[in-house]
This record gives sequence, structure tokens and C-alpha cells, in this order.
Amino acid sequence: MCRTTRIAILVAACAALVITPAAAVGKKLKFQGPLDQPYIPSPNGFATDMPSIELKVDFQGKKARAVVKLKVRGVYGPCDASNGCTPTCVTDGVCEPPVCRTSADLDQFKVKKGGKFAVTRKDLVNGTDDTFTVTGRATKRAVSGTVRVVSPRSASSSHPAYTCDTGVISWTATK
Repeated sequence: MCRTTRIAILVAACAALVITPAAAVGKKLKFQGPLDQPYIPSPNGFATDMPSIELKVDFQGKKARAVVKLKVRGVYGPCDASNGCTPTCVTDGVCEPPVCRTSADLDQFKVKKGGKFAVTRKDLVNGTDDTFTVTGRATKRAVSGTVRVVSPRSASSSHPAYTCDTGVISWTATK
């Protein structure tokens, strides 16, 4: 083997070692956006989150590989009188609407071919019995899909046990 050929092979091998680890690591992109649900502020000034979603997605080149982190904040569902729900009123007569608010966090899950994902899990981060279902499609520009949170509520002296269900809510999150 001539010297020029050996040098060319050595340069190619070094270049492969330099490029390969960076390509294998991937890039994590953060997306956030509103849920397709109107914001209902508290008339009493209680802290309430805007209905929103935040995701961190791991990409290998142009392909989404996994959703590393997903948070939903401020999502709410109706609370019917049949469940014992009534407006909560403070002493000066200002009442909170009868809705049940919740938030949810999800840990890592894989993204399938075409950037699509669908997962149903218990909310492990907040230690609740909430069941969180999210579907969507991820590209490097945006992530969109649907979310649904079903949250069982315990009985109390003022109402029987019931389930808060947000229904299916659309969302789009951008970088």
C-alpha cells in the first residue's frame, strides 16, 4: 500500500470517529403552545394556570425519536351538579365556576414512524391517579395533537366521589 493511500484511509477513519458520536447523540428541541381551551381566570384571584402544553423532543437528524418530557398545565373539565359540584363562593359572594382543574406530567416515550405518537399513562410525576392520554405528530418545526386527562376525585363531606374528564382537547406547540 502506498503512503498516499494510507494517509487517505487514516484521514477517513479519523473523520468518521469525529462525526459519528455527534450524529448518535441527537438534538433535543423544546416546544410549547396553548391548548384549544379558553382560559378561565379565578374571579377570586386564586392562582390558575393558562391551558398549555410543553414538550421536549429528541431528534436524530430530521426524525423524532422520543418525547423526553411532556407537561400539561391548566387543563380543566366540567363538573356537573350530578357529581355534587357547585360553585365555590367566598364570604363576599364572589363564586368560582364549577370546573375541575388539573395538570399532568409524563416521562419519556418513543415516537413511531412518521413522527407519530400515542400514549396513555398514569401521571407518575405528581403522584395522582390521573390518566393522561396524548396523541400527536412531531416535526422539527412543530408538534401537534390531542390530550385528554381523566382524574378520579375522592368523596368529601360536600360531594360524592366523581371523575373529572377534560374530553379530547387539540393543541399545537412550536419552538
